[in-house]
Amino acid sequence: MLEVVSVSQLNLYRACSLKYKFTYIDRLPKPFKSSGLALGATVHSAIEWLHKERMSGREVSPEELNKIFSVDWYSQKVGNEIRYKEKETEAELTEKGKALLMLYYQRGPKDVIAVEHFFKVPLVDLATGEVLDIPLIGYMDLIESDDTIDEVKTSASTMDIESLDTQFQLLAYDYGFQMKYRREPKGFKIVNLVKTKKPKIEVREIDRPSRDHRWFFHTAKEYIRGIREGIFAPNPSFKCKECEYAGPCQNWQGNR
Repeated sequence: MLEVVSVSQLNLYRACSLKYKFTYIDRLPKPFKSSGLALGATVHSAIEWLHKERMSGREVSPEELNKIFSVDWYSQKVGNEIRYKEKETEAELTEKGKALLMLYYQRGPKDVIAVEHFFKVPLVDLATGEVLDIPLIGYMDLIESDDTIDEVKTSASTMDIESLDTQFQLLAYDYGFQMKYRREPKGFKIVNLVKTKKPKIEVREIDRPSRDHRWFFHTAKEYIRGIREGIFAPNPSFKCKECEYAGPCQNWQGNR
């Protein structure tokens, strides 16, 4: 029984409903973790620690941040097989991760007042008053003192901020922030840590998502209906190359 739904669950169902089924319903074990996911989790964890230290009034050194990264990177490997891309090595990726963190240390947002900020709000069509029987939960990476919401990404290339992936996630955060605080966020920043040969950081400012809250409500409503009614199907894309469920997907013969 689906009693609560998260932003990440909705985004996964939108991207590939069959992967949602394997992850949240069948709870299939993952035979490996992609190097991209492992590095992203490690970098996010180190950034969260950095901001919490700064919010407590303590400035940390680059050396301390590197140590936190190393510990978190090691923890990613415990009990997991990290699957690297062709010609990619652990040593190379480790150095890229440290380089990205140093760029963030120097150029990332400083005036942060909340990290991994949790929200739980009702799903409401604000025009008609219709309320779904399931709340929406999520975590915003960072909130700055002027109510700017920051989304931190680790990627292999420049991000397309107009993609539905990005727009849907930001719209969910925009909705969650307004429902929780009864005011609009100032805007959004995409902080993209890019794992190119020479690592770089890209900061893109966005005023507001291009779609409205009614569109988000009805999209979420249909995703939730699909989950409850058992509507799952694969959605082949470039992401399949790194999917942990490539085997079960190949053998899938419909929903039973």
